[in-house]
Amino acid sequence: MSLQTLPPEILSNICGYIDVANLSFVSRRIRAVVLKFVLSRLKVSFPGDRFEAISAFLRQSNSSQHVRTLALHAQGLDNAAWPRLIEFLSRLTGLKSLECGEKVALSLLAVWDQLPQCELFVRGFQMRGGLQREDYQLDPKFRLLTASCLTSLECDVCMRDLERSSQLLNHDDDDDEEDEEDEGADEGAVDELDQDMLMAQAESLQVAKVVGFLASVVPNLRRLNLIRNYWYGSIEIPKRRARKAKLVHLDLAGIENPQPTLFEHLQKSTDFEVLESLFLPGISELTREWLDGHPMSLPRLKELKMDVPHDFIRYQGQVEDSWKCFENILMNVPPLKKLKLVGDYNIVLENCLEHHSTLESLTLHEKDDVLDVDLASGIHLTLLEGILRCENLTFLDIQVHRSRGDGGIWKMLQDSRLETLILTLDCQVSRFASTFENRKEVLECAATDEALVRSIYNVSGVDYLRVTSTFAGVQAFNAEDPNTAIAVLQELTGSYEARRVEGRVHVVEMARELLPADEDAIKHDSDIMGVFRSIWPSKGGDWKDDWHSLPLVVDR
Repeated sequence: MSLQTLPPEILSNICGYIDVANLSFVSRRIRAVVLKFVLSRLKVSFPGDRFEAISAFLRQSNSSQHVRTLALHAQGLDNAAWPRLIEFLSRLTGLKSLECGEKVALSLLAVWDQLPQCELFVRGFQMRGGLQREDYQLDPKFRLLTASCLTSLECDVCMRDLERSSQLLNHDDDDDEEDEEDEGADEGAVDELDQDMLMAQAESLQVAKVVGFLASVVPNLRRLNLIRNYWYGSIEIPKRRARKAKLVHLDLAGIENPQPTLFEHLQKSTDFEVLESLFLPGISELTREWLDGHPMSLPRLKELKMDVPHDFIRYQGQVEDSWKCFENILMNVPPLKKLKLVGDYNIVLENCLEHHSTLESLTLHEKDDVLDVDLASGIHLTLLEGILRCENLTFLDIQVHRSRGDGGIWKMLQDSRLETLILTLDCQVSRFASTFENRKEVLECAATDEALVRSIYNVSGVDYLRVTSTFAGVQAFNAEDPNTAIAVLQELTGSYEARRVEGRVHVVEMARELLPADEDAIKHDSDIMGVFRSIWPSKGGDWKDDWHSLPLVVDR
């Protein structure tokens, strides 16, 4: 079967892996498929030249119906520009989702009946509590919250509500009799609507990225992402305490150092029996102790993302079992399909891997803020061997510590059944081994080019490969100028993608930003260039043309 005879559905999928600009010139039929693929998701700013160009192209090519998702950034709208925007939107008859800011959304509601009936995602919604009860139905924000088209919302709350939430969070509510009196209170006795009462009116809202409101007050909320580096608590509506949120996705990753009170509120307000996806941030020892005593029942969980902090005490030679909380979480959930661990994951996962042999997707990352490069050791070979025995695993994203003796890694990958492999090759400079030979090994392993990526691709046998090489601890080079060591390592490292198209392996270097370097300083830095030239002798030209990656060694 040739490219020309492939069904449109398959052609559309192929467009996600190749240069669609060149593909569109093959034939009119393929150009039509490419246009449908490219136009399915648009991001435009209004007003502006790009908007006018896109609008004109859609009109001339008669392809407005292909736009399915539109992210609209509009600023400085005036009466003269508004009709052009309405006319543009009205032509998008196939539109399924519209993303825009609060001001644009409020304006569009007045003419919504003239537009395609799509779902609405509002960014930057400024929550305002304290509305007088007799006036709230006239407020534009209330009309937006109650609109049947509003399905996704990214919002904030006013400081008045945050302060009130903080007061309620610190209030001792152990008095059950007082709670019962609250639950029997007359709703009409409340003169103001706080932000939770407002959110309770958003009956069509399914996805929310917010700070500081209780999930249970939104009737049909399914996906919740709590953001910001603080959490002040949440205002509970007494008459609604019996209802629990039926969330399928809960993301707490944006909260720094969440306290036990947050999890206590979540357990009271959320029905974890239906939760399918959970993202947990790094949690303190106090929170870990609380979770140990209050385990969460998550019978339907399929995806888990969790930060596991590095145990610095262990590296000082002392025994400290600080992973027990994370092991308990992993062992108390059902076998997962997707798992992402960030931090000191090796021991935690080794002890729980057999329980999660059903994994289809696994991501293991080091923390970006690990200051001691000797703590970021990459994946253990015994763990990698166990991971690759998972029969359903098709996606793997891991960090590998590159060295001359890493042939065992490539041997294991050679026998895998992976479809997608994301590799981070970490070329560390250990502060305990800054000898000439050690620095030479770092430069050898840092050298990443197309030839190395092709070798890894052929060894692993995957459909898609992304390789990114990184470095840390350059101070250990003892270079005359540390910036010269950074410049050389930046030249050697990089990021590449590889995939097979029509039987051939295509390798593409991804765009990267290089810091400006003083070439004369590099050439005259005897420390870094002495190491460099011991590996790659000069060919008489620029040093950047002399280096190449070393052949990949696979243990037999």
